[in-house]
Amino acid sequence: MPRTPRLAQRLALAASLLLVLSPVVGGANTRPANALLRIGVQGQTDGTVVEIWADGAIDAVRHFSLSDPPRLVIDFPGLESGLTE
Repeated sequence: MPRTPRLAQRLALAASLLLVLSPVVGGANTRPANALLRIGVQGQTDGTVVEIWADGAIDAVRHFSLSDPPRLVIDFPGLESGLTE
């Protein structure tokens, strides 16, 4: 099913809210993150949940959507990927 720009905007908003509300972002873990550890995606009846785990606090996040093909880009400046897949 092709994704629309509106869906990309909804994903960007959902990801932003998740990151802001996550305890990893400026939360209890005050050591700055160096690496992303895991990313999880779950479809829900009212949208999509994207969970992002890091080895410390994520201090900066940039996100934007692209239209051809429609997709969401989330950038964590200064972090390296620790993902194995």
